[in-house]
Amino acid sequence: MCSLFLFQPNSQLMRKITLGTEGASILIGHIDFLEKPILGFFRLRSACILDDLTEVSVLIRFIVLVLGPSDRTSIMEYSEIGRALAVLFSDKVSSSSSSSTF
Repeated sequence: MCSLFLFQPNSQLMRKITLGTEGASILIGHIDFLEKPILGFFRLRSACILDDLTEVSVLIRFIVLVLGPSDRTSIMEYSEIGRALAVLFSDKVSSSSSSSTF
């Protein structure tokens, strides 16, 4: 018998989010064949819901992708970059200025 994992959004968290809220998806990873880190910062022209990518169904405006080589110290650095970006996106002043800049 095969059981399927069905994604169920976090309804408790969804109740705390105001209608029309936009978010950012920050993806961090490492790949063995890379010699230098790569950072991609994407601003979507119109925000969209990416259900399979986020814990809650919220409009995504920005996608950040950080990839780098697989050495032990670099992996921690990439995580710290992701945390710093998450703090920037959660700050009202910086997130409102980045949305209106483009």
